[in-house]
Amino acid sequence: MLAAMYGYDGWSNVGTIAGEMKNPKKDLPRAILYGLLVITAIYLLINVAYLLTMSMEQIAGNSNVPNDVATKLFGPNGGKIITIGIMISVYGTMNGFYYDSYSRSLCNGNERSDSI
Repeated sequence: MLAAMYGYDGWSNVGTIAGEMKNPKKDLPRAILYGLLVITAIYLLINVAYLLTMSMEQIAGNSNVPNDVATKLFGPNGGKIITIGIMISVYGTMNGFYYDSYSRSLCNGNERSDSI
């Protein structure tokens, strides 16, 4: 469940970069809506692939379903490829959080120096 939270969590950081957008009133709602729709569709498709590849009994007792499904679909290296993809996704999320927190700190610093 925690891994799924990373996929849905990035939309909350879109609003913090609105000041850097050319047309935030138009682009920000689109970015949030399309981002959530794309991520939801990806997760639904992945879950359909899980259900078509493995039975419910196999899924219920398994702690590493993505690896097993990828191995069945793509061969012995499939699990490694999926694991690498998940790692890239997590590092991308961490990078987004870092960028977001950095821009907030920079913005707060600029606001405070103007008021002194």
